Amino acid sequence: ISPKFDIDMGEGSKFTFKGYWFDWDFVQSSREGNIYYHQLETQYTRLLLEKHKVTMGFEYLRQKLDYIYRGGDKWPHVRKAIDTYSGYLQDEWFLSDNLYLVIGARFDSHSTFGEVISPRISGLLDITEKTRLRASIGRSFKSPTIRQLYYPAPFEHGKTEYFMSNPDLKPEYGMGYSLGMEKEFGNKLFSNITVFRNDLDNMVARYYTGETYLDKPLITYENVAKAYTQGLESELKILLMKN
Repeated sequence: ISPKFDIDMGEGSKFTFKGYWFDWDFVQSSREGNIYYHQLETQYTRLLLEKHKVTMGFEYLRQKLDYIYRGGDKWPHVRKAIDTYSGYLQDEWFLSDNLYLVIGARFDSHSTFGEVISPRISGLLDITEKTRLRASIGRSFKSPTIRQLYYPAPFEHGKTEYFMSNPDLKPEYGMGYSLGMEKEFGNKLFSNITVFRNDLDNMVARYYTGETYLDKPLITYENVAKAYTQGLESELKILLMKN
């Protein structure tokens, strides 16, 4: 369930309240339990001095796992919960008719991994009426999920393999960069192309152990000390007809 409520308060002000509720109860021959994600977020946006669109928000996320494995005493009954409290502030600054910047930062307080601040800045420049240049740079933080950390026994995935959690995983940190150009051709053809790169520390990745569990491949998760992702994205939109 994912409700969202927007309240228009006039004069460029808007209040948003949204949530996310996911609850999975499972009962199988060898295991039973419950895993859920509950998330609440409030957000307020206001136009200030006609040049600044300021957004601030607060978010709370709880992940909880209650797991019983009935295959013997090797894996005990596990109860785990992870709480994350977050706040963020963003300013869309209209510097001129053809240039604006978005400057923001996010603060996360994670019950397992502590506190971290993730700043970000991006910009949009109108080179001509139909040509725009975009750029961004920012820091990212991504914590392992409760399933990656705390399942006490391997769990089946897709009927073809088993996954095993790793309670020693560390969170993933990164620096991301992007540069892109958008172009309109007349009123019916729109295109953009973007190059990007992300430099990552402790990237969480799947790791094939070379072992099997119940005659199926056993996979776990490991941290990769240094990694990067980079590439190019392109998009083409065509308005075929008026409707």
